[in-house]
Amino acid sequence: MGKTLQIVQTRLGKALLGVAQQTGLLALLVLAVSWINQQSDVMLHSMIGSSLARWLFASIGTPVHELSHAAVALLFGYRIVEFRPFIADPTSTTLGYITYSYSTGTIWSQVGHFFVGIAPMIVPLAFLYLFYQFLLPPELRGRRNFHWRSFLRPFPLLRCLLFAYLCTQIVLHMRCSPADLQNAVYGLPILLLMLFALGLVYPTGQRYLLASSTMMAIISLTFAIISNLVLRGTAIFLG
Repeated sequence: MGKTLQIVQTRLGKALLGVAQQTGLLALLVLAVSWINQQSDVMLHSMIGSSLARWLFASIGTPVHELSHAAVALLFGYRIVEFRPFIADPTSTTLGYITYSYSTGTIWSQVGHFFVGIAPMIVPLAFLYLFYQFLLPPELRGRRNFHWRSFLRPFPLLRCLLFAYLCTQIVLHMRCSPADLQNAVYGLPILLLMLFALGLVYPTGQRYLLASSTMMAIISLTFAIISNLVLRGTAIFLG
């Protein structure tokens, strides 16, 4: 009996520790990405002005951001009430928004708040992958031998520039607004309980889910840092 109790206590401790460590790291990564991309956006607005920045660097990134919320909301059974993927008016205090309704009586809908809130950190990675596959020349994807003369041809160069531009648009809006974070926190307690329960019955599954989400956040952070450094370099060059 004593040995069984010790095994149970050990598993409880490992499950709890796994959730605390990984979700804590994930939370820090999400906040870091949001902060860096917010700073990049402020820098961009100061460089070229709010109106031009809205059209050149939010006209695609913002719809992808809002579509991310919408797609995950529909996945969790929410009903979309209003959807504005992009607001072109430079006097508007928001670039786009989505409102939805949901059933409050199910655990599924409660957990959905978390995923809807952080959706702009995850779903846009699929767009970046598609851009990588279909826009970047094969030479840069390792499918052909790279040679610098390839970029003397106009078409590969234009594809690279289009790839860089679209990625910049997407990455700049891979961030969670205060409202998004508040929404995510609302669904966090139940999600943590579910992850804790998973750690008790299937520890490998818990570790896999948490490690996968952390890796996606690290990828988002990498893109955010690169975009921020490029903007800083451009500002120094122009300044």
